[in-house]
Amino acid sequence: MKAPTGIIIVAFALILSASLAAALSSFSISLHYDKGNVAPGEVQLLEREPPDFFHEPEEGYTAKVIAFNGSELYSRNFDFGLWAYDNPGVLDVADVQLILPSFNIMNELHLIDETGKLISTVDLSRYAVCNQNGICNSDYGETLKTCEEDCRAGMPVGEEKPSAEKQVGEAPAEEPVQEEKPAVFNKDYLLIGALALVFVIIVIALLVSRKKQAPQ
Repeated sequence: MKAPTGIIIVAFALILSASLAAALSSFSISLHYDKGNVAPGEVQLLEREPPDFFHEPEEGYTAKVIAFNGSELYSRNFDFGLWAYDNPGVLDVADVQLILPSFNIMNELHLIDETGKLISTVDLSRYAVCNQNGICNSDYGETLKTCEEDCRAGMPVGEEKPSAEKQVGEAPAEEPVQEEKPAVFNKDYLLIGALALVFVIIVIALLVSRKKQAPQ
């Protein structure tokens, strides 16, 4: 393999790995099963890619990630492993932890039982940075990078909330500290674009070099 060709392959691998790294984001949630009742636990954001579910059951419970506009972002089936070959009985109590991909527009997690009935709804809006309301809400954490559909050119910009009125003779009321919402599922477009530009330059340099080496 010639050196320039090897450089191109390495550059392409760097671009691919950078694009994948920018998309690695997920969240976990623990679920407790107790005689048919399912209680969701705490949601935790993870800086990792959700695992591939090669053995996803065809039937059982379903977890669905829902956007603010009501569309379904992700869905997968799961079970609690209530029965096993080495266990002659069926368990009444069990726990399972789900690791699901996170989205910057996720609003709710719907848990559905074997019959298709919605049994629990988990609020995910605090982990989102784009509420799909058509207004670029900077106080919510929306920017052109995190919420392009609300902040693209021509969209209205949300006004900041007015501060509390000051009463005469009273100390000014403290402004509530607004919780900063984590940027979920952000993509480093600048890094990917720069690597792509390097790749194009290498390809052009290789073509020019081969043209010079070709017999006249």
